[in-house]
Amino acid sequence: PKETVYQPHYFTGVLIILGSIGIFIAPMIEPVLPQWSNNPFLIMLGSAANAHVLDQMPLFPWLGCFLIGAAIGHTLYAPGLPLAKEEGLFYRLTRPIRFLGRHSLWVYFAHQPIILFTLWLLGKAGIFG
Repeated sequence: PKETVYQPHYFTGVLIILGSIGIFIAPMIEPVLPQWSNNPFLIMLGSAANAHVLDQMPLFPWLGCFLIGAAIGHTLYAPGLPLAKEEGLFYRLTRPIRFLGRHSLWVYFAHQPIILFTLWLLGKAGIFG
């Protein structure tokens, strides 16, 4: 059987280029957008200046950060193997962080009621009025 050797793809470069464009073009486009761009339907693109939400990040420039992160991950995990050996000290020490990363959606869902309950308790105690 022929052994497969990993060869980097041009896709990594494309991700970095697209990510960089997304990061650098966002602040240049926003000032030149006309007033009608404050449409609330455009909030996910980051151009609705008058819309304020607490838990939303605009698509630009954060899509660029995501694409650059994907390119870095594609490069670091090129052969598809973990960076740390499973029996090493680093692997054992990073177990809680890896757990949070693998279950991030559940962690996100769980922390919301905890924060709200804590704020409610602080409000009842008179700390927040």
